[in-house]
Amino acid sequence: MGTFYVNRTAGSDGTAAENDISKPFRTLTGAVDQATDSADIVEITDEATYTLSNPITIRANNVTITHTASHLGRPVIDAVSRGNSHVINLTDSGTRTGLVLNGLEIKGSRDPAGELFKVNFSNNSDGLKITDCFIYNIGCISDRYLDGTTTTMIVSQSSFMFEDRSLGGFAVGANTKFEISNCFL
Repeated sequence: MGTFYVNRTAGSDGTAAENDISKPFRTLTGAVDQATDSADIVEITDEATYTLSNPITIRANNVTITHTASHLGRPVIDAVSRGNSHVINLTDSGTRTGLVLNGLEIKGSRDPAGELFKVNFSNNSDGLKITDCFIYNIGCISDRYLDGTTTTMIVSQSSFMFEDRSLGGFAVGANTKFEISNCFL
């Protein structure tokens, strides 16, 4: 388990080092791409805006993306350029479970077809945990039903602003364990 720090102002993807807060990554994608071991942490240390041209691809189980910038603000993940596509990919590098998103602002494209996660048809959402996040301008949480049959998915103390879409914001599989608490939807 390692920690990969991110700071848009002070960081450099070329000289960043695992577990060294004095050598952060400049881009969120650069740090997440290095989180290839179970329980790796990507910690954003500023309140900058991180613009995505490609999805964030999760490459290991139990990865946490969090921030320690300030209790007054949070970093922004700007996925406006993603159009009608997903922001975070849980499938392209294999089935990934246990993703934790904490304290993030995620801005979608306003396209009703755009979703937060590409989950596909597996149990990628097993153990998914979203806390203290503000996620808006997205069509729905996932491109498929959230299926998590062995571990409860938890969404707490978060706000979601969905675009007008004929499907629900949270489509949950029949055998899924899911908890939503203290949220604004």
